Amino acid sequence: MLHAAKEPYHRVLAGNYIDEDLPKENSKYYWVETDGRLALNLMDYGDPKLISKKVIDKALEVINRELDNNKKVLVHCTFGRSRSASIVLLYLLKYTDFFKSKDFLTIEKEFSEVYPMYKPSLGIRSFVIENWHNYAKP
Repeated sequence: MLHAAKEPYHRVLAGNYIDEDLPKENSKYYWVETDGRLALNLMDYGDPKLISKKVIDKALEVINRELDNNKKVLVHCTFGRSRSASIVLLYLLKYTDFFKSKDFLTIEKEFSEVYPMYKPSLGIRSFVIENWHNYAKP
């Protein structure tokens, strides 16, 4: 299970911290992985600079690893339309041939047709656009 939400999943699995008590140097700052669960320190920010590529990369790595081991993976966030949906879109882009196009707007439209709840916030959508080249297959 992949929890793409800081509240309450990451906070609880990292030890119910107060934000100031969990410095970036702490191994649990970006994510906590335990007992088949990955909890990301990921908020639905409006600013893409506040979304860590390290966190997104870890999410994609774990999804791929679990699926390669024939396990089912549930990816969720608070409402299931922004963070989690964007992570799944990036997973499909990076590890599958799901999309026929290489154009972001076309892919976003195709994904929206398959998953109509996809409504990314400005921050995560901007992150996806800015990092598109890092995830698209050659």
